[in-house]
Amino acid sequence: MGRPRRFIQAAALASICSSLIPATGFAQTDASTIEMKILQWMETERLISEESTEWESEKAVIEDMISLMETDKASLQEKIDSANELSSAADEERAAIVEEKDKLTATADAYVSIISDAEAKTRELIPMLPPPFTEEIKPLISRLPEDSSTTKLSLSQRTQNVVGILSQVDKFNSGVTYLSEIKKVSDDQSLEVHTLYFGLAAAYFVDTQGVTAGYGTPSPEGWEWTTDTDLAPDIQKLLAIYQQTSQAEFIELPVSIY
Repeated sequence: MGRPRRFIQAAALASICSSLIPATGFAQTDASTIEMKILQWMETERLISEESTEWESEKAVIEDMISLMETDKASLQEKIDSANELSSAADEERAAIVEEKDKLTATADAYVSIISDAEAKTRELIPMLPPPFTEEIKPLISRLPEDSSTTKLSLSQRTQNVVGILSQVDKFNSGVTYLSEIKKVSDDQSLEVHTLYFGLAAAYFVDTQGVTAGYGTPSPEGWEWTTDTDLAPDIQKLLAIYQQTSQAEFIELPVSIY
């Protein structure tokens, strides 16, 4: 194996320097000094070479680290960009939810006004219902709030209640209803009577003896009744037709529409 290039150069340099120095005692001292300098230079060169080699190794490691950091940086940037996109999407979704909530709140507020108005009109309708029928739907009527603005009932409960009452009223108003009831026919007399209600338009009654009769119509204060004994025979015929114990025929009876 050949000697290192730097070592050969140093040896050659030392040989040349020795040949140029005169062979005297003083010259020998200078030659020793020069040789020492050369050896120091060679050591310095060796250290520089080692440092250079170490630097090359460290440089490769540093370059690898820089490359890895660049890769990590790119990956992190992708994650940041993705997070920003998700954040933007989340913000848009949140804004959409808030907007939908505002719409629902506005709709609910509008519906509160509607159901409150419906409850008020339903309460106004109650006096116009016949007392026997009112008694039948009393559980529903009792659930109508006295003050719609302070009630603790939910909107669904209030809606079901109003719909329940109006459904029963509509059913009653759509047909002819027969009721046996006690009716006050004068200031000092009450009788058991047969009454035919033609929805909420009019009603006709006759007592069990077929003597006392009359008719009634609804008003905001309740049903208003008029006693007219002359109507007893016709109302008896009307009752017989309803009960299908007599042939249908035209019967003229008084009526007043509220």
